Amino acid sequence: MKFHPRMFSKVQGFHPIKRVDSLSVPGAVLDYWQVDTRLGARGWYVSMHPRLVFLMENQKLLLQRSAEEPPQQTAACFIPAGMEKRSGVEKTGTIRHLDVHLPHKTLRAILGPDASLRAPIWFPSLGRLGSLVELLAQECAAPVRERARQPQSGQSSALPSTGVESSDR
Repeated sequence: MKFHPRMFSKVQGFHPIKRVDSLSVPGAVLDYWQVDTRLGARGWYVSMHPRLVFLMENQKLLLQRSAEEPPQQTAACFIPAGMEKRSGVEKTGTIRHLDVHLPHKTLRAILGPDASLRAPIWFPSLGRLGSLVELLAQECAAPVRERARQPQSGQSSALPSTGVESSDR
């Protein structure tokens, strides 16, 4: 059985330029997004699986765990399973980002049973990871292994939630 991440979201002011490009590999699903942002764009997200988010081209989002927490400029982050994340932008433009969805058991197998996976990790920059993230995004957009590409319906490979609507998306 293939892994299908489950994610709930509500966004305003983020508009996909094109359909999400998704790639399924054993133990992970990668989603490559290209979106235009409007001033004041914001979103709320929670996933049943851990994920890594990488913003490309030295871009950053304002991320926070809750409405009470001050936002932090972030180029990449690790978000634990079940944790809410809020995002926003300070200016309009185009954002390219890569989401890597992992089953909890895959991350446990990599990191071991004692690794703490309960707290988010914000990264101020991608550093040298930027080149790798670009390669992964290229593979999502034009996979060498065509059989690995997810069927497209205009939505993320993450299954849509019920009862939570995305507005202005």
